[in-house]
Amino acid sequence: MVQDTWARASGDLLIEKEQVSVIKAGEEPPTHVVGDDKGWDVGVDYKAWAASQDIRVGDQLYFRYDRNKHNLYIVKAKQFEECSPVDPVASYLPGCGSMAIPIGGAGDQYYISAVGDDCQKGMKLHITVKEI
Repeated sequence: MVQDTWARASGDLLIEKEQVSVIKAGEEPPTHVVGDDKGWDVGVDYKAWAASQDIRVGDQLYFRYDRNKHNLYIVKAKQFEECSPVDPVASYLPGCGSMAIPIGGAGDQYYISAVGDDCQKGMKLHITVKEI
């Protein structure tokens, strides 16, 4: 028996309604432009930027940067603290430039630029993604 808080997706799969974000056909998920008008660059207070955002599962982070100067790594907490791109979760090396990255799961996520001393100069972002 299906209760009010559950919905039938396809076949016999049941999903809890509170955990699903409904996006109408043709609509884009909410997009957070990292660093706002300054983008992904040295000299931006990403800690303050992250604190001002309400980032949820299903949203997108949009990184806008000069592909000839910076890169983007998704890393674990230890690599974030050490500004190390060793063993990254994912990497977007120079040449990629601006991109939208979908947020697939809740919890802490870490991003750095590892060109020269970018990360040591503050080009690192820690976000906490909330459930829908």
